[in-house]
Amino acid sequence: DYVGFGDEQCKHYCPPGSCSGNGLCSRFTGACVCEAGHYGDDCSSSPPTLIDADKDSLKLEETDPETTVVNGGGFTPLSTFACHYEEAVDSSYALEFEETAVYINSTHAECYPPVTTIPFEAKVSMTNNGITYSNDNVT
Repeated sequence: DYVGFGDEQCKHYCPPGSCSGNGLCSRFTGACVCEAGHYGDDCSSSPPTLIDADKDSLKLEETDPETTVVNGGGFTPLSTFACHYEEAVDSSYALEFEETAVYINSTHAECYPPVTTIPFEAKVSMTNNGITYSNDNVT
């Protein structure tokens, strides 16, 4: 259905099923306003899920760290697809890093941990958009 007001009436189109059932079509712009946890032009994308990684813990150090293979779901080949590293043990540093992930397919990715000057054990989560993250961290 076309939506709008005044001179803008009938300018924007919100077809049935707009926003993939995960948001509302704006009557002013015709753009989707997504519900929390969903994003994209049609609100069809949601944060990835993380099942496991090929290492039980990630020890980030000054030396070149090994690649981590991550298994999950909902991975997308976007330029914002990334691995997020966060310190696994509470400390005064509260270290966090984000590195571009290598998309293999919708359920597999590779992460290349950063080289750090302060060695620490990290947990990893995934993001498709740099805003919402997988709710499961691997430590």
